[in-house]
Amino acid sequence: PVDLGPSLFMTFSQSLKAILNDENVDALLHIFAVPQQPIKDFSLPITPHLREMSNLSTKLKKPVITCVFGSRWITEYFLQHSYKYKIPIMAQISHAIKALKFMYDFSISNKNLGNIPEI
Repeated sequence: PVDLGPSLFMTFSQSLKAILNDENVDALLHIFAVPQQPIKDFSLPITPHLREMSNLSTKLKKPVITCVFGSRWITEYFLQHSYKYKIPIMAQISHAIKALKFMYDFSISNKNLGNIPEI
């Protein structure tokens, strides 16, 4: 686990690259727990972070899921921007973990399809 804490918006890009480029990391569960008010007050955009997560996920072939904690506004804010970057947004960690497991199982089954002997 890596906790970016309050420096999230300043260090996100560098941290994300370091984490996803690590060969020991197979996936990213991004937990976003920033209150609504600072995002509104400082007009903090989330789209650059979503875009970068999507690009790195595609490039490195590692799944990324975001789990959002906070008000309905925060969840809707993420949902409004995440669809174009194809990043699943969850409101519960248990659902995010199940989704990662499903993605993993799906990738294994796809790899095994190539190992089916011809009849």
